[in-house]
Amino acid sequence: MNETTSDKKKEIGKQQSRRKALFLFIIIAVTWIQFLKPILDSSSRMFLVDNVTSFKTNITMLSKNGTSNISLSNNSTTKFHASTSSNATVLRSNTAFLWHNDSTTTTTNDVNVYIQMAFPRKDRLGCHMKRPLFLMAYAHCHNVQFCIGRRRGFAHYFAEFDTCPRGLTNVEVNWNELLKNDVPLNTSTPNVVYVYKKRGNDDRLLEQWRDRHMDCAFDEDVRQKWGKMIVQASKQISNQTQNLFENKTKNVVTIAMHIRRGDYSSWGRTLIPDEPCVVLLRRLRHIFEAAGKTPQVHLFSEDYGVVHVKQKISLQWNLYQDVVDFVHFAPDLRQFGVKGGRHLLDIGLNLRDWRHFVQADVLIVGSPFSGVPALGRARLAPSSTTGLPLTLDLWGSFGSGSPTYYQYAWLEYPNGCVYPNVLELHHLPKVWAQYDTIPSSFQEFNMSQWNDNQKKCSHKAPPVCPNQTSTRHPYIRKCV
Repeated sequence: MNETTSDKKKEIGKQQSRRKALFLFIIIAVTWIQFLKPILDSSSRMFLVDNVTSFKTNITMLSKNGTSNISLSNNSTTKFHASTSSNATVLRSNTAFLWHNDSTTTTTNDVNVYIQMAFPRKDRLGCHMKRPLFLMAYAHCHNVQFCIGRRRGFAHYFAEFDTCPRGLTNVEVNWNELLKNDVPLNTSTPNVVYVYKKRGNDDRLLEQWRDRHMDCAFDEDVRQKWGKMIVQASKQISNQTQNLFENKTKNVVTIAMHIRRGDYSSWGRTLIPDEPCVVLLRRLRHIFEAAGKTPQVHLFSEDYGVVHVKQKISLQWNLYQDVVDFVHFAPDLRQFGVKGGRHLLDIGLNLRDWRHFVQADVLIVGSPFSGVPALGRARLAPSSTTGLPLTLDLWGSFGSGSPTYYQYAWLEYPNGCVYPNVLELHHLPKVWAQYDTIPSSFQEFNMSQWNDNQKKCSHKAPPVCPNQTSTRHPYIRKCV
């Protein structure tokens, strides 16, 4: 009887020990999960998944002489691994990825003050990178350091964006007040961090602050640093190291023109029409050729989408056959996406294009996708002796900070006909402006797709209307 009781007690003791061990294991497991969760969060680390898709692209375009073809093709099959995150779906071309080494920034000194980005934006690369880039510029102007929290987004590909060190004291501030009213940042207290906790995609106050303080935010030091960051990030992509400007000689002026197409119009956005872009390229070719240079024009865009939904105007790459030497089109990857694939992109291809935007002699900025890397070009204004590097904004609205911009507008007359009204190139450097003697014929183009033929619109615009009013279309005014 005593032996039976003793055995039962031993068994009960063993069961209690096993329960305690299990309970301790659960506690440890939960603790590790909570610790690892932000590190493995999908917005800061993008994991490959199993579905692998192959496709080929082949885009052909007429050459300037009209007899042969310029072909942009990918004859070898490229495999893309789809990866998912809370920010975007990224198609990454078999690359060795640059992982940020968190261990390099784990200590502080006695005087460290930091600006931290807590959350990335949820849009594509151009607008997505505005937040970390502009916060880095804000920190530069206040002579403090910039770092990023665990959720890095696409900033993950740029190694120079440091992870925030541990042991900092979080100081709450009103960022709207700081940015809107230019309130000075208190930098006297050491080892503190001011966390920018903005979520979503609305950084208007940050962008407005940047516009007011461009000379400080993107001085030569910041521009050179950002440009090097782009080049380094691009060259980490193993199959995107090709040089699109490999045929450049001393007399060649490389012109990179970015025109936004793709699914932009399907979002209800207004695209830049082709006709004024063609006029601009005619004009630039004439200027550089008159100066004894050989212009080499590279067009960067997408090979899908429409120009104008309401007018049912499709892509018109044939209009560029006399003014473009090489085309570099991003293929339609929406079929590989999730939730409609709104923010789908090939990060390797995007960074390759950014590298060439930074390195081109002339960059024509056509959207934030080219406007953000334009801030990494060597000079805000071109050299007074060479006139290069030159950055030129289409309409001056994409934030490159360049004083040179191209203004265009159309005028709609009472009969419904639309004609070019303004096609002007502003603040061209003097070294090139002396050759800016453009024949009027350069600004003539066929508006038949924009004008209903039944209205019997002529190809030549009537006299400029003195009384004009704006319309819902940002580039069209109405004669009244």
